[in-house]
Amino acid sequence: MGDTHTPPARWREGTLTVPALRELAAHTALNLIEVRSHASDAAPLAQGATPVFWKDLLWLPDIRDFADEALLRQRLRALGLDADRPTILYGDHCQYGFYARWALRHAGLRPVFVLEQPEALTEALPAAAGALPAAAIESGPAPRRALRQDVLEAIGQDRVQIVDARSREEYDGWRVSPPGNDDHGAERAGHVPGARNLHYLDLLDAHGRLRPDEELRARVEAAGLRADRPVIAYCRLSHRASLLTFVLQERLGFADVRLYDGSWTEWGSTVGSPIAHHRPSPTL
Repeated sequence: MGDTHTPPARWREGTLTVPALRELAAHTALNLIEVRSHASDAAPLAQGATPVFWKDLLWLPDIRDFADEALLRQRLRALGLDADRPTILYGDHCQYGFYARWALRHAGLRPVFVLEQPEALTEALPAAAGALPAAAIESGPAPRRALRQDVLEAIGQDRVQIVDARSREEYDGWRVSPPGNDDHGAERAGHVPGARNLHYLDLLDAHGRLRPDEELRARVEAAGLRADRPVIAYCRLSHRASLLTFVLQERLGFADVRLYDGSWTEWGSTVGSPIAHHRPSPTL
């Protein structure tokens, strides 16, 4: 009788260092994509990466919603890539890589990784042919989505934890865009009532990398989040919140984490959305 033992997975979906990426690339062809916050002709940070503007890859052209698997496959083909290969993403700002990973995996594409320190990839990857057996890569937990109605129903429920990954200025209601940017994107400023604030930058070190797990756990606990209760995370467009959901679900083991991708650009402009803020109310 032949050996039916399945070898342990060699990689797990999540983040990859440059050395780990080189090891993976030595065994299989893959996609390396730079997800850009703005359309640009600049050279990519990582050698050999294919650059793409995030909306051009991930959103439908005429409706604010995500592209489905068939359209993502078509767009990857147009970039000269193969959706059946492992896909490695990074952003020109780190949150865009995590956002794109969430969207691709939500559509059903696997496996998808985020590359740490892409600027350290200064030489081309080895050109491997073929594919790894499915068992070589362990799949991470499935991404989950929250809609506006889910957030409305969660307000006032002590069990559901709503967490805002924006800056304190945005959370308090002084602005609707991150500091340093033009202030636009919603009609009203503030936060979802009852939401905790955990700025995504608190999860990163001075080099823009995710902190070690023990430091991440300390910051998450300091924000009052508990792993045994459901979480809904949001920010302005859900880029920053997607990084937070990755940390909670895939680094810290939170079991029930959803991304509210409509985030503040939907909530702050929709009639009937309740809003809290920590700034003085204007006087006439």
